[in-house]
Formats: sequence, structure tokens, C-alpha cells
Amino acid sequence: MGRPLALRVLAASLLDLVLPGTCAACDAPRAPLCAGCLEALYAGLFPRPHLVAPDPCPPGLPPVTSCGPYGGVLKALVTAYKDQDRRDLGVVLAPLLLEAIESAAPAGSVTLVPAPSSRAATRRRGDAPISELGRRSVHLADPGRFSLAPALAPVRRLADQAGLGHAARAANLSGAYAVRSRWRGRLTEGVLLVDDVVTTGATLAEAARALRADGVLVLGVATLAATRRRGSRPEGSGPRSGQGNGHPVFRHDREQTTVEAEPEQSRIGGGATGDMGPPGPTSTIPNC
Repeated sequence: MGRPLALRVLAASLLDLVLPGTCAACDAPRAPLCAGCLEALYAGLFPRPHLVAPDPCPPGLPPVTSCGPYGGVLKALVTAYKDQDRRDLGVVLAPLLLEAIESAAPAGSVTLVPAPSSRAATRRRGDAPISELGRRSVHLADPGRFSLAPALAPVRRLADQAGLGHAARAANLSGAYAVRSRWRGRLTEGVLLVDDVVTTGATLAEAARALRADGVLVLGVATLAATRRRGSRPEGSGPRSGQGNGHPVFRHDREQTTVEAEPEQSRIGGGATGDMGPPGPTSTIPNC
């Protein structure tokens, strides 16, 4: 199953409008994404956004809806967008993030809160790429459906999360975020957190904690991708990309995504939290 036809047409038309450059995934002379990598991107996504959950699932993590596994072309695009100054990829990534947002959000107007970046990352990149991606997603949605509130900020220095496991990430992030003073008491309706990737869930659980501490109702989380845990044997069904050795296979069951893994390995799917309000209209809340 592919992406909705409207999304394919939108992405194709936007690709035709950009100036010549290189594909962010394969360096072919077509920017921001060549036709082959665009097809590979769609082939590697879930048929539609699904609820996912890291295992172990950190306490307080809201239900997470993602567009696909963090691998292949999607991983290349997210990395290039955030860390290689390829903000032109927003024309491809923003519609995908909007899919996850619309799947996760209840009916009515919903405020989106981007997961905050560390101060060091913001200085290095010169901007806040997740906030910018959220802004573009808001502009693609129906007028008045979503608004953006960059309400969270780090309150202390954070260690680099790369290479940290579940426990180390949780410890690094404990008490790390707070609601910015200008937003305190203003988020009176439920909010949806947005981020690029869910890995261990520690960042999003801490973001949710900080919002709840200010009395904010967190409805869920929308992300582009969910990290696949290595170590399981590919087989059977799932996305058509990333079928090499060492990558788990995603299975779809009642709008949830489950990964079959070898003993002692982590997975995405199957279980998640259920204490953070209603999911999207076609979702069910997994149990953490």
C-alpha cells in the first residue's frame, strides 16, 4: 500500500519547483529528492501512521504516532534536514509529519508543541529545525486546525544523547525541560507534542512531564519516525525498505505496529502508555 495520492502529487509538484541541486539521499542531480528516492521513501513508510512504543517504555510517555521506521531514505532525509542544513527537505517532510499529526490529534483545534533542542544543538544549527517543520505542517493543514507553541526549553545543560541507552537517556533528561515563562498558564487546551524521531522515548516523556507540571493536558505525540532496534531476523511483512540483516520487521495489528525481536532485544510497537488523553480517531492506545 502506498501513500495517499494527494501526498504523492503534492510532493512531486514541489520537487519540480525547486532549484537544481542534489538529492539528499543519494546525491543524484535532483533536489531535494530524486524520483527513485521519493519512491523508496514511500515504500519504506507504514501504510498509514501507526501507534508505536519503545520497549522498555518510559513512565509518562504519551501515545506516539509515527509515519515509519527510522531507516533508509527517511533516516537520510531527517539527518540531512536537521544536521546538514538541508531545510529544503521541509517540502517533503512537513506533509509526512502532518499525516502523523492528523492521525494522532482529536477533532477540533489543537496546539502543537515541538520537542525542544539542547542549547548546544540550537547554536550549532543556527535555528530550531523541529519548530520550523512544525510550522510548515501547520501551514499545510486546514486553517485553524493546528497552531504552534514552542513552549518548552531546556533548563540545564544536557549531555549528548547519541550512544546513550534507555537508563542513561532517562537520567540525562530528568528534570531537563520547563515551560517558557511567556507560555505558562496559556496552554489551556490539550496539546500534541511533535518531534522527528522517537528512540527510547526519554525526551518525549520528559517533555510531557514538563507540560503536565504546568497543568497542560498532553494528548499524544506525533513523529516522523520510530527507531528500529537491531537484532531481530527480517521476515514476512512490513515496509519494503530496510530488509537487510539485523533489522526488525514491522507488523501491523489493529492500527498498532509490532516488531518481532529475538530475546533480550528491544522492539517498536505492541505496548505503550495509556494515561494521556484520547488518541486520533483511528487509533487505539497501547499499554506500556
